[in-house]
Amino acid sequence: MKFGKRKYNVGRLIEGSWLVGIIDHDTNELRIEICPNNVRDANNLLRIINNHVEKGATIMTDCWKAYNGLTADGFNHLIVCHKYNFIDPNTLANTQRIESSWRPLRNRLSRGGVSKENLADHLCEYLWARHTKKNNLDYFAELVKVIAWVYNGN
Repeated sequence: MKFGKRKYNVGRLIEGSWLVGIIDHDTNELRIEICPNNVRDANNLLRIINNHVEKGATIMTDCWKAYNGLTADGFNHLIVCHKYNFIDPNTLANTQRIESSWRPLRNRLSRGGVSKENLADHLCEYLWARHTKKNNLDYFAELVKVIAWVYNGN
């Protein structure tokens, strides 16, 4: 997913940062990575996936060519072609969970714009707030724990 603004508010070209999102199907935990050097290609994608996903795991994606190396790289790769349907009728592969996760992030980041320099900080805060809310944790108590963790040298 690319987050940013359209240049002069016209056309489809978006100036921004490419992000890769990964959701664990069992825990519903979301992981977001900024593409290195803002390059969205197969090498960067496979590097990010290999850093965060165990070999042999099932990965569901759309038909973008950069995902073609996942099976050869040791993953069970299920594909859904959005040109024909949003849930593959044979494998039930879909990208609905990750797609629905982008909307709240996009809404949060679009509330005044985020510079590239501050994007990582905003993503960390978003993921922390999402985790805290999903686990019904007290925001203030969790914030105090994080502050203590940071200032006690991790």
